[in-house]
Amino acid sequence: IIMSLTTAVKTDPDVKDFITVRDYYERMKSARNERSGPGDLSLIFSYMKVLDPTSAVRETEYANAADAVGKLPQLQNTPRKWLKGNKLTEEGRAGFLRAADNLYKVKESQANRALAQFRSQANAFGVNPELVLRDFSAASDTVGDYRNSPSYRRRFGGQ
Repeated sequence: IIMSLTTAVKTDPDVKDFITVRDYYERMKSARNERSGPGDLSLIFSYMKVLDPTSAVRETEYANAADAVGKLPQLQNTPRKWLKGNKLTEEGRAGFLRAADNLYKVKESQANRALAQFRSQANAFGVNPELVLRDFSAASDTVGDYRNSPSYRRRFGGQ
């Protein structure tokens, strides 16, 4: 029973998508500190995967995302773009990170609902849920441990 519940958790679409979003979200947080062309490339690519974790990022989608910061900030960024290859301004990086943070929280909420159902199933089978579930959240100074979130604590009584 433990193995089948563990497999069900890993293959659940909400949990699986959340894990992908979490991984790309973590990459974004790492890339924000690069402040370079390659860092911006990683940040934009990772944002597109946070936006839609199951699709491939096409060149036009990447270009649209890079253009989303607006033409004036891009113009102001031209010297850095020529010298360092930067695609984004500080404001642009912050905007992508804020948007990714919101998307992360939505996916986290969906995953938490799925995990609550698996916790209930484990309890119904007399299995300690901690043997089936693990912490899938990002190691984040922004988002934090999902077990400390108010919605998780309401559902499971905290830990």
